[in-house]
Amino acid sequence: MAGHAKFLAVYDAPFWREQGLSGDLLSARGPLAEMHDATPNSGSPYALLGFIGLNGEARKKLSHEELSDRCLEHLCEMMGPPAANPTSTHLFDWSEEEFTAAPADVANANHHPEYGVVVPTSDPWNDKMQFIVTETAAENGGLIEGAISQGLCFAEFVLKQLGIEIKPIPNLSPCTPHQASMSWDWI
Repeated sequence: MAGHAKFLAVYDAPFWREQGLSGDLLSARGPLAEMHDATPNSGSPYALLGFIGLNGEARKKLSHEELSDRCLEHLCEMMGPPAANPTSTHLFDWSEEEFTAAPADVANANHHPEYGVVVPTSDPWNDKMQFIVTETAAENGGLIEGAISQGLCFAEFVLKQLGIEIKPIPNLSPCTPHQASMSWDWI
């Protein structure tokens, strides 16, 4: 997350749902690159949460208040006037976090980074510790699909250690990330 920033807008009512909208937005222009309905299952508070598409260098030229205002303007362009009246907004920029981001993280890459990190372990941890995170996924690293894939592989490992017979994990490499995350029927 080192080069990213997120924006959250909280509302009294889910106006987007009342308009028949999902709350999922993608944009190639404006400060918001994507937004999602982040309302909890309990029903409130109603919220839209997403990633800011400006890189860290561009974000540094704006105050948090200016960037939040631009994000709200962008939401209004995409969802109409009700987006202009959140009860609160929150902006978090990981590139400003000393222990999260390095100077090189400020300029976002123009491609998805390669993952598949192999974390070597040594005695006494050999064969006793595994890292089950999206960054260790050879495919879809950095994405929820990579995390799911790693979790499924670890579940298979544990079940085999316990002597529980399972169906093999299907080869998910030729499919899209969405298909990969929906292929849980092997369990």
